[in-house]
Parts: sequence; C-alpha cells; structure tokens
Amino acid sequence: MIVVDYDWAAGLGLALTGRSACGQIEVRPVEMPRPPVAPPFRAKLLRGPWGVALIDVRRIDESSIVVKHWEDAIEGEAEGNILRGVVCDKPIEVEVPDGYEGALRALIPVARIGKLPKRAYRLIAYRLALP
Repeated sequence: MIVVDYDWAAGLGLALTGRSACGQIEVRPVEMPRPPVAPPFRAKLLRGPWGVALIDVRRIDESSIVVKHWEDAIEGEAEGNILRGVVCDKPIEVEVPDGYEGALRALIPVARIGKLPKRAYRLIAYRLALP
C-alpha cells in the first residue's frame, strides 16, 4: 500500500488504489497508527485481534508515483497558485496549494475519478528540470 497523506488528528491515511485517469488518481481513507516516517511512504498493513500495525515502512519519492502513472498525468505549468495545462487532450486550469511553481507533471488525489476538480487541496507532482 502507498500512503500519500496522513491526518494526524483523525489517524487516517490516504492510500492509493492504483487507478488513474485524466490527471486524477484514486485514493481511499485507511485507518492506521501513526507512521514512523512522513508521507508519501510504502507500507504493509497488518490487522490483528488487538489492532492494526504498519510493517516494512519505506519512504518513497512523489515523483515515482507520477512516473508510474505518466500517461494519465496533467502536463502543465504552475504559476501563482494556478496550474494551467493539458490532460486528455483538453486544456485545464486548476487552483493548487502554495509551493508549486514552474513546469510539472501532476496527479490530483480524488475519492472517485470523474470530472476534474477546480481546486486541488493536495497535488502529487513531478517537477520537470528544463534547461
């Protein structure tokens, strides 16, 4: 299981389901104990009669997630909290969180793949190094 985000207050992680399409990647909430590393990370979830445990926890890079789903990623440029780009042969404009600038390929985590949201609260990005 790959966890891309974790809510410390609720004890829930957002785990990838593996499905992606048109700039979106599907996630589901999973109840888990506090992880020893910050997301994103790969782990195995062990359920037992006394609760849940994370085993074999390894930190991974966000860019590896985007590379795996390269053909479904948004190709564009982020400037001033707006990501303008192309996905599924359509131009898009999405409001993104601070910290994303320049050319990038990105996926937006969603509960169900469908219409692209106008605002992304979390972005899984691969920053392109252009000369």
